[in-house]
Amino acid sequence: MGTFDDLISQVDAFIRKYYKNLMIKGLFLFLIIFLATFLLVSGLEFIGRFNSFIRALLFFSFVTLNGYVLIKYFIVPLSKLFSFGKRISRYQAAHIIGNFFPTVNDKLLNTLQLNETTETNPKNIEFLKASIQQNAKQLNTLSFTSAIDYSANKKFLRYFLPILTTVVLIGIMAPNFFSDSTQRLIKYNQVFEIAPDFTFELKNENLMIEEGSNFKVEVHLIPLPGKALPDRVYLESDDGTFLMEKTANNKASYTLNNLNSDLPFRFKAANAVSKTFTIDVVKRTSLGQLKVDIDYPSYLKRASESIENPGDLIVPEGTQLTWNGITKNTKSLKIISTDTTMIWKEQTGFRFQQELMSRSTVSFILENKELAAFDSTFYSIDVVKDEYPVINLTSTNDSVQKNKIYFSGTVKDDHGLTRLMFNYTILKKEGQEIKASIPVPGISGNQSPFSMTFNIDELPIELEDKVSYYFIVYDNDGVRGPKSTKSSVFQHSAPSRNELNELRKEDKDKAKEDLKELLRETQEFKEQMSRLKKEMANSKKSSWQQQKQVENLQKQQESLKSRLEQLKDKMKSSFEEKSKLSPMDERLVEKQKELEDLLESLIDEELKKLLDELEEMMKQNDTKDLMEKMEEGEMSAEEMDRQLDRTMEMLKKMDVEERVEDLQKSLEELAGEQEELKKDIESGMNKEDASKNQEELNKKFETLKDDLEEMLEKNEELSRPFSLDDLEESAKDVKEEMAGAKEDLEKEKNSSAGDKQKKASEKMEEMASQMAAQMQDSQQQQLEEDLESLRALLENLMRMSFDQEENMEAFKNADSYDPIFVELGKDQRRIIDNLKPVKDSLRALADRIPKIASFIEQELGETEKQYKYIPSHIGEREKRQLGVKQQFAMTSINNLALFLNETLESAQQSMAQMQGNKSCDKPGQGKPGKGKPGQGKPGDMESMKEMLKKQLEDMKKGSNPDGNKPGSKPGGMLPMNSQQAAKMAAQQNAMQKKLRELREQLNKDGSGDGNQLNDLLKELEEQEEKLINKDWTSELIERQEQILTRLLESEKAMQERGLDDQRESKSGKDQENGNQIEFLEYKKQKEKQIELLRTLDPSFSKYYKEKANVYFLNVN
Repeated sequence: MGTFDDLISQVDAFIRKYYKNLMIKGLFLFLIIFLATFLLVSGLEFIGRFNSFIRALLFFSFVTLNGYVLIKYFIVPLSKLFSFGKRISRYQAAHIIGNFFPTVNDKLLNTLQLNETTETNPKNIEFLKASIQQNAKQLNTLSFTSAIDYSANKKFLRYFLPILTTVVLIGIMAPNFFSDSTQRLIKYNQVFEIAPDFTFELKNENLMIEEGSNFKVEVHLIPLPGKALPDRVYLESDDGTFLMEKTANNKASYTLNNLNSDLPFRFKAANAVSKTFTIDVVKRTSLGQLKVDIDYPSYLKRASESIENPGDLIVPEGTQLTWNGITKNTKSLKIISTDTTMIWKEQTGFRFQQELMSRSTVSFILENKELAAFDSTFYSIDVVKDEYPVINLTSTNDSVQKNKIYFSGTVKDDHGLTRLMFNYTILKKEGQEIKASIPVPGISGNQSPFSMTFNIDELPIELEDKVSYYFIVYDNDGVRGPKSTKSSVFQHSAPSRNELNELRKEDKDKAKEDLKELLRETQEFKEQMSRLKKEMANSKKSSWQQQKQVENLQKQQESLKSRLEQLKDKMKSSFEEKSKLSPMDERLVEKQKELEDLLESLIDEELKKLLDELEEMMKQNDTKDLMEKMEEGEMSAEEMDRQLDRTMEMLKKMDVEERVEDLQKSLEELAGEQEELKKDIESGMNKEDASKNQEELNKKFETLKDDLEEMLEKNEELSRPFSLDDLEESAKDVKEEMAGAKEDLEKEKNSSAGDKQKKASEKMEEMASQMAAQMQDSQQQQLEEDLESLRALLENLMRMSFDQEENMEAFKNADSYDPIFVELGKDQRRIIDNLKPVKDSLRALADRIPKIASFIEQELGETEKQYKYIPSHIGEREKRQLGVKQQFAMTSINNLALFLNETLESAQQSMAQMQGNKSCDKPGQGKPGKGKPGQGKPGDMESMKEMLKKQLEDMKKGSNPDGNKPGSKPGGMLPMNSQQAAKMAAQQNAMQKKLRELREQLNKDGSGDGNQLNDLLKELEEQEEKLINKDWTSELIERQEQILTRLLESEKAMQERGLDDQRESKSGKDQENGNQIEFLEYKKQKEKQIELLRTLDPSFSKYYKEKANVYFLNVN
C-alpha cells in the first residue's frame, strides 16, 4: 500500500504546516499586542506620572496580557508541532483539506475511513484495498500542503509595521519617553520628584511699538540637560495672567492686543518666574482725512461723485480719480499705485490723480516719526470693463420657400447700442466676391429686439456659388471706441447642376406622393358623399347622424383644401428655386403656370358653400331641394377627383420635359468639359492627371446615362409618351468613345485619345440636339392631334346644339297631348344619349389640355344636371319646365362650343408662331390626316424658308446684343454659343429628314425629279457638321445663303410640277363647318340673356328666379 502511505505522509505534512502557520500568526499577534501595550502604558505614565498603585496596575496588566498571548498563540502551537499535547486528527485534517479542494471534498475522509474499515472488518478486504489504492492514487496528484499559504499572514504587517514605526520614531526623537516611563513602571513602588530645571529667554529684541498696535511676546524655554520642560507657560502683567500658546515643545507666545500705554510683564511656568520686561508704546501714524473725487467717462452720462473715507472702489473703465488727504505723526508718506510711485516728506497734506483703465491698487505707506515702523493702507479698485455687446439670434426657414429665412432675436449691451448690421458675401464659382451690408432699423438703448427676413433666392447667385451671412452689433464705448460682436456665420451653398436636378426630382417625387394621397382621400370623400346620398334618399327626414356626416365632410373638405394650397406653394417654390439657378424654357414656365392654375381651380369655395347649404337645410329639415344639393355635391367631388388625375398626369408630363431639358444642358456642359480636357492634354497635361480627369468625365456621363434611362422609363409611364428614339444607342456610342479615350491615355496614345475625345464631345452635342429636336417634334405632333380632336368636337357640339334647338322649338309648338309629343321625346332622349360620347371625348381632351378642363367640367356638369330632369318632365308633360331645362342645357352646350372655338384659334396661332419663329420641328409635315405621309403638305416649304431666314439672322447677330455683323476679318469667328449652334444643327437635321422623304415621294413615279434635292441635302449636311464641330466662321453665313437659294429653286420646281395645289391652304387654317351666321346670332342672344339675368333682384326665391329665366328665354 505504498500509495496510501504516501497519502498519509501528505496528511501528516499538512498537519505540521498547519501548526507552523499558527505559530507565525501567534508571533505576529504577540508582537503587535506587545508593542501596542508597551506604547500605551509608557505613554500613560509619561503623561500622567502616576502614583505607585496605578504604576503597579499598569505594569502587571502589561506582563499578564502579553504572557497570555505568547503562551496561547505561540508556545502551545509550538508544543503541538513537536507532538506535545493533543493535535488535530487526520480526519480533521482531511475535512480541512476537503473544504479547500472542491475536487477532493469528502473523498480523502472516505479513503481514511475505508482504511480503518479494512483493519476492523476483514471481509472483502481485497476489494476495499483496491478502492483505497485507487482513491489514494487520485488524491496523491494534489499537494495538500498548498492548502496552507504562509503569505496570507502578510495581512498582519499592516498593523505591525505602523506600530513598530511609531515606537522607533518616538525612541529616536524622544528617548526619555520610553526610558523614564519604563524605569518608573518597573520601580513602581519608588517615589520620583519633579525638578523644574529650565530658564526663560525673551526672543523679542525691540519692545517699542505704535499706539493701538498688537504685540506678540515670544519666549524660549531652555531645559537643563536631561530635564523636562513645563507643559504650560503663563504671561503675567498689570492686565492679568494669560496662558501662552505653545508654538513648539520649548517655545511659547502670546499676543497683547491694542496697547495704548507702556506695559510691564513677566513669565511664569511651574515653580519658576522670570524677571520683569516693559513694552514702550509710542504715538502711531494715521490718515486723518481722506476723500476721493470720481469723474465718470462722458459717454456714460453719469454725474461726478465725492466719497469721504472710501473703501474699495468699483468704477467703470476710463474713470478719473482724484485723491485728497491729511496725515498725522508721519515722517514720510509713500503712495504706490499700479503705474506710479509718489513720496511726500514732512508734509501733512497730499493730492494726486489717476485714470483707471484696468484693475488697480493704491497703497498708502506712512513712516512713524519716532519709530522706524511703517503703517500701510491698501485700497483695491476694480475696473468694470465696457462689455462687448451680446446678440441672441434664432433663425427659421420658411416651410415653403426653403431659402427664405426669418431672423429674430435681441441685442443688448451694458451701456448702450449704436447699430446692428446684416452682412452677406457671395462667393462666385469663379472666385469673385460680392459683399453687402444692410442696417437693421430700430436699434437703440441698452436692449433692443429685432426681426428680419432674408431671401437668398433674391440674390444674384448661380450654380455652385456660396453665400455666407451674419449679424454684427456695435456698442457705444466712448473710451476705446465702439466694440462689435459677430453672430454665428451661416452658410448656404448653391447646388451644382446635378445636385439641383436631384433636389428637383425629390420635390417632384414628393409632390407625386402627395397627389396620390390626395387622390385617395378624394375617392373616400366621393364615396362618403355617395353613401350619404343613398341614406338620405331612403329616409324621409335628416337624422342627427347624417348631420354629423355632413360636418365630417366639411372638415375633410377643409383638410383637402389646406393640403392642396400647401402642395401648390411647395411646387411653385421648388420650380422657382430651380428657375433662379438654372433658367427654364418658356414652355416649362408656361406648363408650371398651368399646373398652378389647375391646382388653384381645385381650391375654390364652391364645394364648401354647397356643404354649408346642405348642413343648414338638414338642420331646418328642408327636404325639398336636399337631394338636388346632394347630387351637386357628388358631381363636385367627382370633378375634383378628375382634376386631381389630370394634375398628376400633367406633373408627370412636365417631369419628363424638365428631365429632357436638364439632360440637354448637362450633355452640352459635359461636351464642353470634354473639349477642355482635350485642349489641356494637347497643352501638355501629364498622363496621370489626364487619365484621372477622363475617368471623372466617364463617371459623369455614366450618371447622365442612368438619368436618361430613368427619363425614358418616366416617359413610358405617361398616358401619351413622347417619341424619343435612338437615345440609348447614341449614349452607348458616346460611352464607347470616352472609354476608348481613357484606354488610349493610359497607353500614352494622346493623338488617338484626342480624336476619340473630339468625337465624344461632338456626339454629346449631337445627342443633345437630337433630344431637343425629338421633344419638339413630339410636342408638335401631340398639339396637332389635340387640334384635330378640338375640330371634331366643335363640329359635334355645333350639330348637337342645332339638334337641341330644333327639338326645343318643336316642343314649344306641340300640344302636350299631341301624339307627336312622344316622338319629340324620343328625339330628345337620342340627343341626351349622344351627349355621352361627346362628354367622354371632351373629358379626354381636357386630360390632354388641362387648362381647358375646369371650364369643360363646369359646363358639362350643368348640361348633365339639366338633362337629368328632362325625361321626367317629358313623361309628366310638363312643357314649361321642359323648355327651361332645354334652354339651360343648350346654353351650356353653346358655351362649350364657343370656348372650344376660341381655344382652337389660339392654339392655331401658337402653332403657326412656333413653326415660323422657333424651329421647324417636322419640316414637310402639316396637319395629320391631310395628305399622304411625306408628301408636300401646307406650310412645309414656307416654314423651312422662315426657319432658314431666322437662322441666317441669328448667325449674323449671334450673342451680340447690338446685332453688329461679325466677320469684318476673313474667316473671323461668329459670336455664337454652343446652345445656339446645337439648336440650329437639330433644326437642320430635322429638315434633312423631311427633304429625304420628299425626295423619295417625288421619285416614286420613276421620273427622278426628287434628285434635284441632292445638292440641297449635301449643303445641309455640311452646314450641320460645321455647326457641331464649332467651325463657326463667316463661311457659315455664305453657305446658309446658298441653302436658302437652293430651297427657293426647289420650291419653284415643285410648283411647276403642280404640287402647289396642295399648298394653297395655310398652315393652322381650318374649313368652317355649320351655319356660322346662326351661331354668331345665338351668341349675341346668349350675351343679352346673361346681361338681363344680372339685373335680377337677388332676394327673389328660387321659384321666381325660374319664372324670370323662362320669361327671358321667351323674350329671346
